[in-house]
Amino acid sequence: MTSFDLEEILTRHADNLNAGQDTTADLVREFGMLWPELDSILHLAQNLKEILIPQIAPRSLLSLLKEDLKEGLDPITIGRPRRSGWLWVGAAASLIAGGAGLFFWWRSRGGTPAAPLEI
Repeated sequence: MTSFDLEEILTRHADNLNAGQDTTADLVREFGMLWPELDSILHLAQNLKEILIPQIAPRSLLSLLKEDLKEGLDPITIGRPRRSGWLWVGAAASLIAGGAGLFFWWRSRGGTPAAPLEI
């Protein structure tokens, strides 16, 4: 048997536990010789099933969450951060400041274009 078969055994055990049937002893008897730790794994799954009780949210909470999602999300921007207009203003200001700096640097060096080389 392969690990895929072990997965099938664990799935069968979980399905039986969800249906209210405890088939731990039957599965250990049938497949226990292949996996010595199967008994411990199945008992752990059984204990977790008893401890972890699914919590059902009240309908009022679910309806509020759905309303918030419908109002707050734009389908086009899901998964993308919204870009602020201030980002564009900052980019434009830095370009203008850089251009002005280059202009004043050029003017401080004489401010005239270089004469073409005469050959």
